[in-house]
Amino acid sequence: MLVESIGFGAVVGGVLLAQSMAGKKGKTDRDKIEEVFENVYFSVRKGSGKDSYDEFPKFLNEGEWEHGHSYVYQLPKGIPFSASEKIRPAIEDALNKPVAMEWSGRLHIKVSKIRIPENVQYNCIEGKKWNVHLGLSPFGDKFIDFDKYPHMIVGGMTRKGKTVLLKSITTSLCLQNGELAQFYMLDLKGGLEFNSYANLKQVKGIADDVNSSLQILEQLNHDLDKWMENFKEQRYSNVVESGVSRRVFIIVDEGAELAKTPSTPREDKKKMDRCQAILSRIARIGGALGYRLIFCTQYPTGDTLPRQIKQNADTKVCFALPTEIASRVVLDEVGAEQLPRIPGRAILRTDETTTIQVPYDNDFTQYLKEWEREQHREESQTDGRDTKEPRQAPVHDKKPNSEASPFRY
Repeated sequence: MLVESIGFGAVVGGVLLAQSMAGKKGKTDRDKIEEVFENVYFSVRKGSGKDSYDEFPKFLNEGEWEHGHSYVYQLPKGIPFSASEKIRPAIEDALNKPVAMEWSGRLHIKVSKIRIPENVQYNCIEGKKWNVHLGLSPFGDKFIDFDKYPHMIVGGMTRKGKTVLLKSITTSLCLQNGELAQFYMLDLKGGLEFNSYANLKQVKGIADDVNSSLQILEQLNHDLDKWMENFKEQRYSNVVESGVSRRVFIIVDEGAELAKTPSTPREDKKKMDRCQAILSRIARIGGALGYRLIFCTQYPTGDTLPRQIKQNADTKVCFALPTEIASRVVLDEVGAEQLPRIPGRAILRTDETTTIQVPYDNDFTQYLKEWEREQHREESQTDGRDTKEPRQAPVHDKKPNSEASPFRY
C-alpha cells in the first residue's frame, strides 16, 4: 500500500486499535509502536502480484534521553517524515505517553516519562534577548526566538490563556531587552487588558477600537516604507545583519473585532479592510525590517484570521477550541478540540508540534514594576541623582553608516 493511503480515516482507525492495544500486558513500547505501524498501514507496497509485500519502517536502535526513551527507525523510500506526524496520536494512545517525532535522516520517536503539570510558574530567562520562554512540554521548556520566527498566531476559546500568554511574552521581552523592545497594542477588548502597560516607555501606542487601530497601523505602514528605503540604501536585506537592535512588536488582542459582518456600517467596513490590509503587509515584509506581529483571536475563521497573516506566521499557539474546523484554521490540523479544558494548556506548532502548559499568572505587571525600581536604583547609584525615569537603553549595536540614517530611530 502506498504512503498516500495514510490519511485521516486510516489514522482514526489506528487510534481505535491502538487504544485497545494499550490495555494489553506484556508488550514493550517498541512492540506497541510497531503494531501501530501495521494497523495504520504505515508502509510502502513492494513487488507485484503474489510477490508483493508491505515494507515497514526498519528498527535501528533504542536508547535513553533526558526525559525518557527513544526509538530510531529507517523509513522506507516513499514515506516522507511529514507522514509520521499523522500517526503520532495513534502511538501516543497506544503507549499512553507523550510522543515527539524528530528527523535527522532517520525517524526518532521520543517517548517522554513526564506528564505536563496543570500549573507552570512564569519564568523570564536572563540573557535570552528575543528568545522567550513560552511554557513547559513533556520534552522540556519551550522557547520562541522572534528573530527566527518573527510572527505568531494565537487562538483559543475565552478564558483559556490567550491574553495571559500575550502578557507573559510582553513582560519577558521588556525584562530581557529594556527599551529595545517597542510595542503597539491593538487591545480590542475595550482597552481593558493592557491598560496596566500603558505607562511603560516601551509601549508606543495602545488602540481600543477600529478608529484608533487604523491610526496606529497607518503610522506603522508609513514607518515600514521609511525603513525599507533605508535598508535599500544601506544594502541590508534584513534587520539581523543591519545591526539595528530595536524590535517593534504589534500585538492584536481579539482580531475578530477587525473582521466585518453584514451588519457592520459601510464606513467601518472600509476601515476594517484597511486595518487587515496593513496587518497583512506587516506579516509579509515586516519581519525582515524588525517588525513582529502577534495576532490573537478566539473566533478563528477565514474572515477573522486573514490568509496572508496565517501563511507568514511560522509560530502557532492554540488553546482549546470547540471544533475540528476551528483547530484546522489555526494549526492546519486537528487537535485543539481535544485539549483538556485546563487554563494555559495549548498546542505549539513551529517546525514541530507539541503540547505545552503556558504560565497562568494573574499579574505580570509586578515583574515590570520591580524592573523599573531596579533601573531607578542603578541610575541613582551610577549618576548620583534621583530620577523616576528608567535608564535609556541603547538603540542599536552598531554605529549608523551616516548621520541621516534612520537607524537612529
